[in-house]
Amino acid sequence: MTVTLDIRADINKLTRDLTVIQKRSVPKVTARAINETLVNARSQAIKEVSSDLRLAQKWMRYRHTIHGEKKGERAVLRKANAGNLVGTMNVYMRGIPVHYIAGKQTKVGVKARGGRLYRSAFKAVSRKTGAELVLKRRGAGTRKLMMPKIGVRTALNERIERYATSASGIATFRRRWERLLQHELNRIGG
Repeated sequence: MTVTLDIRADINKLTRDLTVIQKRSVPKVTARAINETLVNARSQAIKEVSSDLRLAQKWMRYRHTIHGEKKGERAVLRKANAGNLVGTMNVYMRGIPVHYIAGKQTKVGVKARGGRLYRSAFKAVSRKTGAELVLKRRGAGTRKLMMPKIGVRTALNERIERYATSASGIATFRRRWERLLQHELNRIGG
């Protein structure tokens, strides 16, 4: 008795399946891994910058209005997708206004959280909104006022780039990519 095994149909089906996986799943998985890596880099950068400035992370995460409502995120991810495997993190901020962290008025200026002292600054109440602001005169004897701000844009940009492109960032991307690809293969394979 002779047993013949014809596996040509199985090989053809496997070849088609591998082609589908390569064309559809790999770019999708790669895009998701890029996005997850950038979100992780943003979180790490926010933790580090807020620790350096001795501020709560909420001031690094969101822009706020004068009344304190959230206006939007400071670092926004433009996601990668299967057609465009490039993710970008845009940092939107002009600085954190000092009145968010202002403490008390002293003879020298305004003392704020984190051990900061803003010399020649003073507290005032806005006529329009009733919000308490910290202001500082611009120039000697002029009536122009400015609101001092804590600049964090450069530091946040540098840290995000460092976390995303360093060896640990690439290792994080690789781990995430392998996990997501395995999940996708399990889903396809049933």
